[in-house]
Amino acid sequence: ERLFQFFTRFYIITLENLLGLIFDKDMKHNYDQQVELLYELISYLPQIPSLNGSSSNIPLVKEFIINIFSKNFKNVTSNALNLFVEGLFEIKNISLFKEHLNDFGIKIYEYGDDEDLQLEMEILHERIAQSNH
Repeated sequence: ERLFQFFTRFYIITLENLLGLIFDKDMKHNYDQQVELLYELISYLPQIPSLNGSSSNIPLVKEFIINIFSKNFKNVTSNALNLFVEGLFEIKNISLFKEHLNDFGIKIYEYGDDEDLQLEMEILHERIAQSNH
């Protein structure tokens, strides 16, 4: 019960604050630790109690992340955002995870189009394959 209360109270707000720090282009203090914490928060997500008390955590958190970025970075296309979120949950190697975050960190400050989407998709699938070996 106490564990459930902890996660329902702090997981989403911690995730939101952490994403804000990681993608703040002016704030790179403790960046590696922030990336590692995000990696762990996502990795442990299936093992923690349901954040809303009724459904699976992964779809809930994916939707939350998509909503945050679509609201705050209107230049990022939904295709690019979905690809980014897929990588967050599918890459199982911290170095490749960090590369994925770095790439998206550049993308959010560019003009929004899907011109490079095919290449980004190939890179993501390569990272996922590498991280599962």
